Amino acid sequence: MSFLIANHRYRQPLSYLAACGQPIIAVFLLIFCPALLASASPPARDHAMVGLNRDQISALVTQEIEVASRHWQQYGFEVKAALLPGISTAAPCQGLDIKPAHPQPWWGRLMLKLTCVSPINAAQKGWFGFAPVEVQVWGPVFITKRPLPRGKPVNLDDFEAVMQNLVPIFPFPPSLRQLENNVSLPPGYVSLSRLQSSTRPPQVLSLALMAGQVLRSEAIKSAPTVSQGDMVALRVRHAQFEMNTSATALMDGGIGDVIRVKTEQGKVLNATLIDQKLAEVLNN
Repeated sequence: MSFLIANHRYRQPLSYLAACGQPIIAVFLLIFCPALLASASPPARDHAMVGLNRDQISALVTQEIEVASRHWQQYGFEVKAALLPGISTAAPCQGLDIKPAHPQPWWGRLMLKLTCVSPINAAQKGWFGFAPVEVQVWGPVFITKRPLPRGKPVNLDDFEAVMQNLVPIFPFPPSLRQLENNVSLPPGYVSLSRLQSSTRPPQVLSLALMAGQVLRSEAIKSAPTVSQGDMVALRVRHAQFEMNTSATALMDGGIGDVIRVKTEQGKVLNATLIDQKLAEVLNN
């Protein structure tokens, strides 16, 4: 700031003049130039009136994603979100609604829609914009320590738990119905509880695995509880009635497997093993 007083040019701020033994000059300015004095101490700006910068938007987006993904913590998952290039500032807003632009889970790269639902004042209209983000979901995956043959019983000692980003490993996210029910395990993911559960029937590998390979759910099946030629109890369900009979298993299978059975009348049916030696007819 530069101004003239008695043919002398001063470049100090006004507060400096008053503080350094210049009472006459300070009084002169206070009486004749109040605007200059006011300009030396600008009023504090209301932060609510200032537009959002990229860091603020990123913080809001991260907070929203953490809240939306909180139930994943029960599986030991950690959610990391990063705002991608594409948005730098936004207009002032007191209340911001953040959600995916299209119905989809918070998984991988997606576009968020930012909607101002509470404008600063009545004169300001609500607004909306879009922000690209990348959501990473980190969790424990089980890596084989050594080559494992098909049919080997599943043993936790054969695997090592490693934290990895699940998105590239399981590219198909959970369905919206699963997310609504807080069942957020991605298809193919194997949790520690599944490997440790003592209530499940014994499990074996349904295919051979190489060393260092990620264990996926399709590589596990229930150990056979029925062998080809065994007699099984057969339950046939229809809308109006239920019939119980017996049949012969035409193939090996474990609980949860669909096997072919032959009834006493010679009819071949597809049935699901729901318990040891108990099968239920599917869609017949």
